Amino acid sequence: MKHKKILSLATGTLISLGLLGGAATMAVAEKHDSSDKAEVQAFMATTGSLTDAVTAAEKQMGGKAMSVEFDNENGAPVYEVELAKTDGTTQTFLVNPANGKVVKKADENEDNDKNGEENESN
Repeated sequence: MKHKKILSLATGTLISLGLLGGAATMAVAEKHDSSDKAEVQAFMATTGSLTDAVTAAEKQMGGKAMSVEFDNENGAPVYEVELAKTDGTTQTFLVNPANGKVVKKADENEDNDKNGEENESN
């Protein structure tokens, strides 16, 4: 009899923890969804495409694109294009989606921070 009470109590506790964990996950997902929506709206409002950004970076800076992503740099939309260079290195450049111009080389410390964050989450 005592064993059944302990088992019931343990089961109830696990169910409660599961429900609390689910609620916390939903709250984080809702916050993430709102920032995703804002990013999607900013992306849809840009005039240049990912393809345009890759072409511009390759032509203006040399190299071959390895990756590209849409981002906000100090509130302004940019494409971050990572180029593989002929010397075996990679460099990331920011491309203005409105005019296709490379506006600057991305900060190396920022790249390292992003890579660290990605590695920590994997």
